[in-house]
Amino acid sequence: MKRVIVFIDGSNVYFAQKKTGFWLDWVKVKFYFEKQYRVLEYRYYVGLRKGDNTMDNFLNKLKKIGFKLITKQVKIVIDEKGNRFEKANFDVEITADVLLNTKKFDYALLFT
Repeated sequence: MKRVIVFIDGSNVYFAQKKTGFWLDWVKVKFYFEKQYRVLEYRYYVGLRKGDNTMDNFLNKLKKIGFKLITKQVKIVIDEKGNRFEKANFDVEITADVLLNTKKFDYALLFT
């Protein structure tokens, strides 16, 4: 059975789900992948607002089902039009983790 690590960009997946109205059941996602692969790890990358606990229940559920959480504080970014928005920018961390772990897995599954 092929060895797999699943890398999930939590923010991108959240906004895709919100836009489509289709919400993933992470227990079912795990079940689906574990029927086909030897999943070594689920890595969920997510930015957090300082002092904001609104995601705690969700993140605790992910931990309970075996996800590894990689977090950092979101930053306020101002675009060329002066609009302010929050960004965590995990692209570099995910890329680095994929490259640092290439000998451990046969496939990297990316959710972004």
